[in-house]
Amino acid sequence: MDQDVAVKVDAVNQIRYRNGEMDMKTCGSCGIGKITENSKVKCFKYNITKDIDTNSETCLYYIDFIFEDDEAMNPFQHLILKEQELKSKHMKNTI
Repeated sequence: MDQDVAVKVDAVNQIRYRNGEMDMKTCGSCGIGKITENSKVKCFKYNITKDIDTNSETCLYYIDFIFEDDEAMNPFQHLILKEQELKSKHMKNTI
């Protein structure tokens, strides 16, 4: 496993187990974000930096990590999947 991915997964686990909030959606647990050295998250979609534990419950682009062959997909791949999912939902509503 890539060191960046290992650090990110570890940070995600710390956030999820903090205060018993295992399923809390945060920027640090989003597949589109990249964790920086100073424990911030760089959002690949919006090109902004947020705290690792910023609540992402209302973020339209939040996506859990997706693993392929025991490796996490990169943020760009997560973004493409989420955009396809949103397009698919939009098309269903227009028919």
